[in-house]
Amino acid sequence: MRANDTRPVYWLILLLGVTLNLIVISFFHERNEKREHQTTRHNSEALLEKMYASFRFEKVFDREFNALFSDVAGKTASEAASLARIWLHSHGMASDACEIVYFSDKAPLNVSPESADDWKFLLSRFDTGLIRPRLEGETKNRMIRLLNGGVGFPRLEGKPGMVQKVTIAKDRTYGIWFSEPEKFKTGINAMIVLIHDRKLTDRLIAQNLFARLGLSTAEFGYVNLFNPEDSVVPAGLNPYVIAPRISGMDIKSGCEYLTFGDREVLVSFKPDGRILLALMNYKKLPAPFWSLALFLFWLPLWLKARQTAQTSLRLSLTSLISFVFVISMALPVLAVGFYWNLFIDSRRESAKIETASRLEKLLIQLDANFTEDFRIIRKKYVDLVNILDKKPENLQEFIDQSLRLELQFLFDTCLLIDGEGKFARPYAASGMQVRRLVFYDMAHRAEVCRQAFADGWIPFDLEAEYVFNTTPENFDMNEFASLMPSQGRTAYTSLTSFTGKDLINRHNNALLGAGAGSKEEVSSMVMSSFLDSEDENSVSRIQQNLGEFFELGFDVNQSINFVELIKDRSGKAIYCLILFSGNYNFTRNYLEKIFRDKGKWPENVSYMAVSPRLFNVSFPAVDMRMRMQRLVSIMQPPKNLHVEEHLINGKPHLLCAYVGKKMPAYIFFAAMSLESVDKQLANLENRLLTAALIVMIAVLFVYIRLVRGVIRPARLIMSGVHAMEAHDHSHKIVIETGDEWQQLAETFNNALEGMKELEVAHFVQTCILPSSDICSGSARFAGRTVPADDVGGDYYDAFVPAEGEMVFIMGDVSGHSISAALVVSMARAAFSGIVDLGIKMPHEIFTRMNNLMLEHLRRAKMMTCFGGHIDKNGLMTCCNAGQAFPYLIREDGSIEAVKQIGYPLGAARKKTLKYLEIQLPVRCRLVMFSDGVVEAMNEKDEQFGYDRLERLVKKLGWQVSNVEFFEAVYREVGKFSGTVPWGDDVTVALLDYDRSKS
Repeated sequence: MRANDTRPVYWLILLLGVTLNLIVISFFHERNEKREHQTTRHNSEALLEKMYASFRFEKVFDREFNALFSDVAGKTASEAASLARIWLHSHGMASDACEIVYFSDKAPLNVSPESADDWKFLLSRFDTGLIRPRLEGETKNRMIRLLNGGVGFPRLEGKPGMVQKVTIAKDRTYGIWFSEPEKFKTGINAMIVLIHDRKLTDRLIAQNLFARLGLSTAEFGYVNLFNPEDSVVPAGLNPYVIAPRISGMDIKSGCEYLTFGDREVLVSFKPDGRILLALMNYKKLPAPFWSLALFLFWLPLWLKARQTAQTSLRLSLTSLISFVFVISMALPVLAVGFYWNLFIDSRRESAKIETASRLEKLLIQLDANFTEDFRIIRKKYVDLVNILDKKPENLQEFIDQSLRLELQFLFDTCLLIDGEGKFARPYAASGMQVRRLVFYDMAHRAEVCRQAFADGWIPFDLEAEYVFNTTPENFDMNEFASLMPSQGRTAYTSLTSFTGKDLINRHNNALLGAGAGSKEEVSSMVMSSFLDSEDENSVSRIQQNLGEFFELGFDVNQSINFVELIKDRSGKAIYCLILFSGNYNFTRNYLEKIFRDKGKWPENVSYMAVSPRLFNVSFPAVDMRMRMQRLVSIMQPPKNLHVEEHLINGKPHLLCAYVGKKMPAYIFFAAMSLESVDKQLANLENRLLTAALIVMIAVLFVYIRLVRGVIRPARLIMSGVHAMEAHDHSHKIVIETGDEWQQLAETFNNALEGMKELEVAHFVQTCILPSSDICSGSARFAGRTVPADDVGGDYYDAFVPAEGEMVFIMGDVSGHSISAALVVSMARAAFSGIVDLGIKMPHEIFTRMNNLMLEHLRRAKMMTCFGGHIDKNGLMTCCNAGQAFPYLIREDGSIEAVKQIGYPLGAARKKTLKYLEIQLPVRCRLVMFSDGVVEAMNEKDEQFGYDRLERLVKKLGWQVSNVEFFEAVYREVGKFSGTVPWGDDVTVALLDYDRSKS
């Protein structure tokens, strides 16, 4: 094999490896940048949504006015005025944008004497505490007049520190007040601020919103589509360019990414024309830190490329196996490395979807289980009826049991009406949701009432007083069961009385077989009008549902009712029992039970129930509606399901919101910490890593087994091959694997031992063949052989039977290697012995030799021979026994083949062989050769051939020396064969004859 410079190959592999590294680094870098862009976009979109939800004067300035009161409280009026001017300037507001009035002990400090009484009146009506009286008549008109038509003044009553919109007028549009006389005994201890909308701009609100959120106007902006001048945008952007472009887009809401110049801008569209925007400044990420390790991987190859010499590149079997093994292991690892984050993200999203689906099912089940409570409550109602039914003497027991059920909050009001329409049991005109507050601590009462006030609750005269003045020590059951029996709702009680009497009469008339009278018809008409029912007789509807639940009213006024007739022993109706209960009462009882027993909640799941309706208490905290205000606003029809990630106590949770079907007044929330999802992913990663570790251990074991069982033995075998090539026959291969490799090593060792014997045989054969020229008279004989193996089957020799005479022989034993060499040894001894017997003619020698071979070898081997005898006069007697025709080169350079046909020795018994006599010229050369010369093959599967040899012999002629002749022949044959090994022994013998020298 011709030597090649392997360094370019190493450099090429190194270049390909570095290119692959750069591709891998580029892939991961682009993916990380894409993910960073997605995260930045997601965060920006969420921030714009948050900004839009807060883009109201009330939300932006609520905290700011609280901070102002904290600064001025306890100060004098002049000090407060100075602080207020600074505050107004810092918030970009004009000095006349709002009216700020300070109070000390309810006396205004900075107003004219003429208006002092009005401001004092306003503070007294705002600072009502939780027991809030109704405003009627002139008092109410005075409030509206002072607030410039502010019919929304109840929003300020009892609610300090909250900015509220009280009118749609441009003056005194918003209001906020503070009062802390207990905390500040001197100086300012109360304050009222009335803000004028005509002095407010969207630009001012936007700037203060950005400041409140800690955002820079260099990155965020606001555009008013209807008045671009009232905008604030980052430097380099023009609202007069942005507004027309946005107006021309058919987008009502949502986010869109637009390009202005070379700047990408996120625009949040809203139908009210308020457009918030954010400049997209993507963070530039460095290349992955592990990328350097990839280049270190190629460092050994780089050193190899620099230090290696110009040697031929040979890829051994062991190197190939190692390379294939490493590649087969590296490809899956690289594939996993490429897509690991993608896989984990995908699994995370799948886990979130599965978790969201689970939370949704839990909420649906939570809502559906509500109806189960009605079966339990109905049984208690039926048991209550059975106490008095056909047992009129148990009236007191009935009343006592009904009071016990009332204390369990199982209904709002229990009405027991006799046949004359009179009430046989005390009843309350106040709903249970108000009365039951006395069973809770004062903080809970206050929080519920604040929430109810915010929802528009205006208490009856005795309700608020009862709630805040009743303690466990002064609780009275009769007062609880009959709160305000003669106040409010008189129309309802009268109608109920009339309806109960009507139902009793209907039953009794039907029992007697009489029809309903005109009064019953009037009752049905009035009841139908009250129930807003046109399709059926409402009293008849109630009569058809006796003993069952039925609904009256709708929305916040919806009630779930139970009506039953109580009879005497004759079956005549004597009482009509009506149990009214607002739907909120049942839902609260059910939810209190759910939230009381949190131990039964699914693991890692927390529930919340939020209702925007009056007296529907939220769970687990009363103020949950304020905390979840954004989500409550999202859950508007037709949307009844929503899933998002939400921060709870500073930790990310997956939150599922569901509008109840059985409890439509509530929005149910189920939250599960994303830590549980991350824990699942961590467990998955741990399992995958454990599996990977097991696989790596298995791979390591396989690799060790591969090294010990394949690579190392293969290398040892190859060392034996190299020893064989180097003729180091003393080399020993030591493999103790107990398998085929060991058997192969032993075979190799035996082969090396055999080759050692071949080396001896080669030495012996070298000694058999003449090592120098043989001369006799005018003749000189020389030969050279190159065996195909260590020993060959070609033979040449010459003998001198007498002075001036020569016998020469060239032969070729069939086959080669040891068997042929043995025949050659035998032939040499035989030819020498025959000549020693005085036989010198070649045909006679060959006849004797043929008989010997047939006798001893029995046709196992044959031998082609060409031999001759030259006498003193130059007469050559020759005989050919199947050998290639030799060439005779004459003095003039012409050549001719000595053609003589004969059979190989050992083929058949012959008595005599033919011979040929030739008188040799004065100078000539006889060229003898074996068939290995002409049968040498090249890469194209072509033979060297007789023609090519004849041209070569003619070219060389008879004058070149023997050595030059031999070297020229072997050089040309070797050049022709190239890398193809010779298939047979290649032997050339020369007989030079020069009579002129004798």
